[in-house]
Amino acid sequence: MVFNSVITGTFLLSAAFVICSTLSNIFPEQINFIKESCFPVFTGTDNTYFGTAVCSFFLGISLSLIGNLFISEQHAIAKAIDIIGNELELMFKLSCEKSEALQLTLKSNKVYIGYVKQLSRPQSSDSNYTRIIPLMSGYRDGEKKEFHITTDYSKVYAHYIAQGEIQSIEDLEMTLIIHVTEIISATRFDYKIFEQFTLTQRPKSARRKRKTSQSSSIAAELINN
Repeated sequence: MVFNSVITGTFLLSAAFVICSTLSNIFPEQINFIKESCFPVFTGTDNTYFGTAVCSFFLGISLSLIGNLFISEQHAIAKAIDIIGNELELMFKLSCEKSEALQLTLKSNKVYIGYVKQLSRPQSSDSNYTRIIPLMSGYRDGEKKEFHITTDYSKVYAHYIAQGEIQSIEDLEMTLIIHVTEIISATRFDYKIFEQFTLTQRPKSARRKRKTSQSSSIAAELINN
């Protein structure tokens, strides 16, 4: 990161020096008038490079403003996470960009499954919280900390999608905010693997009765994708 800052600073100074030298050669009288009127303290000095410093300052601001027109804030935050983000922030970035579900276990043994809706600036006060769109929630109990689902949001989303009332999950604007310090573990969630583990723990009679509805199929697709 320091190396990139040095390169950026060198580029700005070089560009400013070229601009100032070019303007001095093209408009010598006007440049001298500006120096004598605005910066009389430097009158008569040849190598102050004051104009280069001023030009590099405004050049840096101008390039930043122009760059912001083409680069979104979320894209810039994602780049910053790649450089200085911790492991949890990198996982949040993957979830947000790829819409991959995460399983978050909290200190209270509450468990949320969902994907990150929006990235926060890495290692800042903003990163103390994360916003997720929940797909399922539950809790862990017992010594083995087995996961029990209590709420399946995905089936609700799937119902609305199957009825044509919404096109995607985001249309319902369901957002859950979690304080990062409450998270004790985070992992990628694969619905097919989870379902396989759940089936093996069910009685055989329950497995035979299991049917897949349109909503449950959509729900599985929402979680897996």
